Order: sequence, then C-alpha cells, then structure tokens
Amino acid sequence: MALLLFPLVRIPPPRYRLLSNDSWTQPFLDYLIDRKLPEDEVHARQIIRRARSYTIVDGQLYKQSANGVFLKCVSSQDGIEILREIHAGDCGHHAAPRSLVAKAFRLGFYWLTAKEDAEKLVKTCRGCQYYATQPNAPAQELKTIPITWPFAVWGLDMVGKLKKSSPGGHEYLLVAIDKFSKWIEAKPVNRIYSVLPGIRIEAVLTDIIHDSPRVSAYDEETADEARHLSLDLIEEARNLADQRSTIYQQKL
Repeated sequence: MALLLFPLVRIPPPRYRLLSNDSWTQPFLDYLIDRKLPEDEVHARQIIRRARSYTIVDGQLYKQSANGVFLKCVSSQDGIEILREIHAGDCGHHAAPRSLVAKAFRLGFYWLTAKEDAEKLVKTCRGCQYYATQPNAPAQELKTIPITWPFAVWGLDMVGKLKKSSPGGHEYLLVAIDKFSKWIEAKPVNRIYSVLPGIRIEAVLTDIIHDSPRVSAYDEETADEARHLSLDLIEEARNLADQRSTIYQQKL
C-alpha cells in the first residue's frame, strides 16, 4: 500500500467569499485581490483611499475601526438582522439608533449603512413608537420671553494668527463679549487649544465665565467612545453626502 503525501486532485482554495452580487464589499475585494477598480474615476479614487483601512483574513473582509479593532464586514441584510436581534431580541431593550450601531460594532460587525438601517428600524418599531416618551407637562398659557434674555449671553471669538510682537510670544487673542452690555474681555494665548484635555478652543475663560455642565461633567472615557463611534460612521456620512450632492447637481 502506497502512502500518498498529497491529494491526487488539487482543489484551489477560495480566494474570497462573495457575500452577494450587489454587496458593498465587492469593490474593496476586487481592489485588494485583483487591483480591479470601477470605471468611474471618482468612485475609483474613493476605493483606493478607503481600502487602506480594510484587509482580508481567511477569505473574509475586515475593517479596522478607529480604536484599532478589526470588524467583520457583513452584508446589509445580515446587518439588519443583527440590529433586530440587538434591538428586539431575547436581550433587547429597544435602544436608540446610535446605541444600536455602537453595540453592533462592539460585537465585531461592520457594514456601510449601519446608522441608516438603525434609524429605519427604530422608526418602524411599533413598541418604540407606542411606548416612546410622551410629554406629560400640564398645559399652560404661553409666556413672553423677556427682551433682555436673548442678549444675556456671552460670545467667544478667536483672533489670529498674530505677529509675535508681545513679550510672551502670544499668537492668538481669545475675545469674550457680553451680548447684552457689550462688555469686551480679551485674553492673549500662545496656542489655540486649552490645557484642559478635550475642551480645546471651546474652553471657557476661568476669569470671565463659569464652567458649563458640558465641561464640568466631562468624562474622558465616554468622550473617547463617542469619538471612536463617530469616526467609524464617517464613511457612511460621506456616502450620504455624495448622494445628496448628486441629487442636487441633477436638479440644477
């Protein structure tokens, strides 16, 4: 009896798994494997630029998220089923669209229309519409707003870049104006961001204005999670912007 060290018939391994004929992943798979690009020049440039964050592992397309985690790319149909399970499954709690997308991404899945699909799912969910928060405030007469109220606020403006003529080398001037009294306060700064993390140019002047709740209740971990989710959704936002721009150009 002879011992075969290799099979008689060699079956080539699949190069990649085709999700569907109209799947959004197909252009990325074609480019990453065969360097094949769409005929449209604008679409081709988009594929080349966005393909940097995609990779193929064992025939499956993955996208690197903003925090470095690789997310498995699924079709839009599979993505909707994932959202339905998270939203109204055995452990579902009928969360808001952004929370649904965040949970799906944390589970390791990604598709290009995640936010749009989540918004449609919540809008068509009967339970969400029936048990939605209803205004319970008692009816009362309308009251006029005092004429001074819209002007009793502060306005911030950044002036620069200035010449380094001051002894401290200040290049920018942060100006605060009281919209009611027209009182102006100015503070020269060297850089356009605050020393406080995450606040940057929107930082309030400690000598002029009291801290807002957004600044005083700032949590770095929560802000990082929200920023990473926004970065993961930026590709979908760009596609929607392109669609709106195309529709606008057709109407001209």
